[in-house]
Amino acid sequence: MPRPVFTRDAGPDFLLRAGDAVAAQVAGAERRVLAGQNHMAGPKVLAPALERSFLAVGQRGAARANARSPVGS
Repeated sequence: MPRPVFTRDAGPDFLLRAGDAVAAQVAGAERRVLAGQNHMAGPKVLAPALERSFLAVGQRGAARANARSPVGS
């Protein structure tokens, strides 16, 4: 199951490296960048990003389920 790791595209290097480190250590992590945000991303930016992540997980799960179902069922 994908696990989004959200970071932003600007700011102190140590925070950007921390996002990379987390994504590298968490199984199934996918690094996502919230463009133009600081470490306090607003709900108008974060909500759609979370929604896209949840929808992507749902679509992947449906694709896997369809791939496992017998043909013609």
